[in-house]
Amino acid sequence: MIYVITIFPLILYSFFFHKFIRKYEFIHYGITGVIALVFGVVEGHNFFNEGFLGVSFFIIVMFTGVLTKSKLKRNLNQVRAQYAIIGFILISGHALPYLFYLLEEGMIFVHLTIIIGIICYVIFVPLFITSFMIIRRRMTFKQWKGLHKFTYLSYGLIFLHLFLINNSRQMFYVVLFALYTVLKVIAVLDKHYTKKKLKLNQKKMEC
Repeated sequence: MIYVITIFPLILYSFFFHKFIRKYEFIHYGITGVIALVFGVVEGHNFFNEGFLGVSFFIIVMFTGVLTKSKLKRNLNQVRAQYAIIGFILISGHALPYLFYLLEEGMIFVHLTIIIGIICYVIFVPLFITSFMIIRRRMTFKQWKGLHKFTYLSYGLIFLHLFLINNSRQMFYVVLFALYTVLKVIAVLDKHYTKKKLKLNQKKMEC
């Protein structure tokens, strides 16, 4: 499966070379931008302009947030923002031609799958911009956190977009999104339980 070929090498790369990625992040962005530009304008479908590689980066970013504490999570967290930025750049090579097509033809004449994909892409734009540290520093943590809650909406739209394409990978997308949902619920409940336990311990110490 195509995602196995892309996701696991990207995980290994971030695990062993997270410091290198952070140090030379703009070189990574530049190379990614060239790839997205060159292959995005090529006529016909290919590995890059179909969005597989960009989605692979987003899948890693998604699941990093719900992993249990471990060395893997710690190393992936080091490059989570960088991977999100790279994912967006690669997705741009896939999404922009459809966006131009949508503007040219009008929403009425465009398939629902494309419309959902474009909405998802538009939501990603401010998330992409505020992932750069130079922009993030100009925001309060509350502002940044509030904006990036839209990430979950974009994840749902990505799933819907991919599912509606109606290809042989439908079941993979269903299992993947279901697994993420379960892990996210567990992570939220665990966080809530930890906070509750901490408050109880504090009250006992005050008594």
